[in-house]
Amino acid sequence: MCLKGDKRQHVRLQMTHGLMADLRIIAIRNEPVKTKPCRVLIKDLSPNGLSFLTILDFPVNSRYMLQLELDIPHLKLELSGQVRWRMREDNLYCYGMMMTKTPSSRCSLLYALNHLLLQQSPTQSKIHKLYRTMSAFH
Repeated sequence: MCLKGDKRQHVRLQMTHGLMADLRIIAIRNEPVKTKPCRVLIKDLSPNGLSFLTILDFPVNSRYMLQLELDIPHLKLELSGQVRWRMREDNLYCYGMMMTKTPSSRCSLLYALNHLLLQQSPTQSKIHKLYRTMSAFH
């Protein structure tokens, strides 16, 4: 199972319908690089981080930066961050990534999370209201 027992500031939205993303390395030791994208499966997503599955074996350190490109209906997101943890899950690796964001990318991400919540659980109005409230403050 793809879980990490740390305290989180935000609740992560579990992806129930298999959200795919293109992953690439964008910097090593603060030097920009361009790598070919690799498809990964997003497991969960929050305003501060996410977890994903891939066949790639990344180290857990802050010497490189990853970028994930997600296509959510009506919105394309580019999220950057660093790997904070890694776990084996069968023949794959599950990673936890903490994102680095600008205020505008945070706003876009909160909009996307609210949209995904509406799609996945239309009857959970309290959760939708919470994310709308968070979006208004950022």
